[in-house]
Amino acid sequence: MENVLSLNSNVGHSINLKKLGLVGLSIACLIWALHFRLNVLNQENLDLANVGLSNDLYENPNAASFLPVNQPEEITNNECTMIVAASNASNKTGANYVCTGKDDQNKINEALTKCKRVILTDGDFYISRPIKTTYRNNILSGASKDRTRIRTQSSFSGSQMIYFTGKANEEEKAEGGVPIQMGKLNKGATTISLSGASSFLSVGEYFSLTSAPFPNEKAHPKDVFDGTRPYYFEGEWCQVKSVSSSQVTLVQPLRFTYDDNTKLYHYNLLTEVGVENMTVYPPGNLYIYAIEIDKARGAFVKGVKVVDQGSKKTEMGIVFDRVVEGEISGCHVEGVLDINASSRTGYGYYLHGCDLTKIVNCTGKNNKHTVDVAGTNWAPVSTRIRVENVSADVDEEGSFSTHSGTYDIYWYKCRATNTPSWGVIRNPKTKIEEATYYSNLKSAFPKFLQIGELRSGGTWDSYDGRGGEDLEIINCKVDILNNNNTEVSYIFADDPLVNVSIRGGQWKGARAAMRLYGLRCENVRVENVFWQFNTGGKNMILIDPREDGKRGHWHSRLILSFKTLRFVTPLAPLP
Repeated sequence: MENVLSLNSNVGHSINLKKLGLVGLSIACLIWALHFRLNVLNQENLDLANVGLSNDLYENPNAASFLPVNQPEEITNNECTMIVAASNASNKTGANYVCTGKDDQNKINEALTKCKRVILTDGDFYISRPIKTTYRNNILSGASKDRTRIRTQSSFSGSQMIYFTGKANEEEKAEGGVPIQMGKLNKGATTISLSGASSFLSVGEYFSLTSAPFPNEKAHPKDVFDGTRPYYFEGEWCQVKSVSSSQVTLVQPLRFTYDDNTKLYHYNLLTEVGVENMTVYPPGNLYIYAIEIDKARGAFVKGVKVVDQGSKKTEMGIVFDRVVEGEISGCHVEGVLDINASSRTGYGYYLHGCDLTKIVNCTGKNNKHTVDVAGTNWAPVSTRIRVENVSADVDEEGSFSTHSGTYDIYWYKCRATNTPSWGVIRNPKTKIEEATYYSNLKSAFPKFLQIGELRSGGTWDSYDGRGGEDLEIINCKVDILNNNNTEVSYIFADDPLVNVSIRGGQWKGARAAMRLYGLRCENVRVENVFWQFNTGGKNMILIDPREDGKRGHWHSRLILSFKTLRFVTPLAPLP
């Protein structure tokens, strides 16, 4: 290794009793109660014996302890269960509906309008339109991840295969509803002045704020959350701690500052909604989402597989859009690429405008990104996101991705294998802990982490992303094999690095540790890290600010701090 540090010169979701007497009333009530109990017993036995589900299915799937919240009148919640049998189900006895293998969504949707919980038997369900409900709390359950299968007919039409959505209040307009105009709000504020607040907000309820211009309004560049893309704006979910006729007190202080064009969006969120225990097969020849839950609180998707049928057009696998306190767990998404993935989507798990939401114990394979997190336009910035124990294999781009409309995300024990990079981070306030990256790619430029992205056609000082701001990387393991390309590095940063801490871990196989192309490096700390370099490595850290991918004349204030940094010679075994 020739140099430890190389600086370029330009650094810088009846009985009518009216006429009966008391005896008649008592008899009627006894008959009704006995009939009801027999039905319940029969239903429970049917569910467990014929569908093969465990009692765990009937437990409350939402583990979060919520503040009290009123159930919106527009959202129905019929506490009953119906069973829908596939045309090729192993046992159809006692099912409320039996499908034919054609337009099966009609019977499923009818059941969903009658009961909150709908159980699908084993077998194959063929749909020509989406399985869809609006303003209803529904839980759609299969027999198991591999025994219940949702497939599309060749005539399928729709943007999603399964879609549950809440409501944007006040008045529907476009997707966002008509917002309430607010004045300027400052970061750290715990109260909001709002006339008539108690008439539509209640304790424990959520609403969102955004500085995004409503469709057809002029954009406000100064409110853009990151710096280049015109659809990232300050925005956040707020929860009501107390409310009066003119003031709202918040559970958490505001995270961002908003100008006098701030807008408040009030939603009737679904509160008991989820999909579980099935496989969904997007056709592969349509631009489509497999599963989407929109405007919900405590939404869940559990034990679900999404497998594209091979034509690479599926845009999204499992999507949470404007969800708070949500969970995706025990799922697998495969083949979500989008044939034009370089400029479109291709996200296996996508969180958009979410808060206090997590993805845990999931896997992905052959997606563009296995996980992507963002918040755009009138959707809030995704905040307080946790991604834990997620494994991704052979994705086309970085397996774990964030866009700039994200703030405060924790990646814990996430693994990527044979992908161009472990992740692409474009948001501020990120913590990556005990991540693992393994690459045996010979024809690419593998890297553990790409921070930001070069924006083509723009000036370099309008960088795309804040991925290098308030970043922690703790005890990660990186293993890059059989690649001697001179561009291979552990960290490739196109964003400025500000308040970065890299602590612990074992990294081996790169030619350089860090390639820093941002305009600023300030308070970057590396401590107790074992970096091993491949043969031919010349620079441990290369700092080369540039303009539009070319060397420019930028100059940077550079403050680098290294503590207890150990150098390991090429090819030497890690301790």
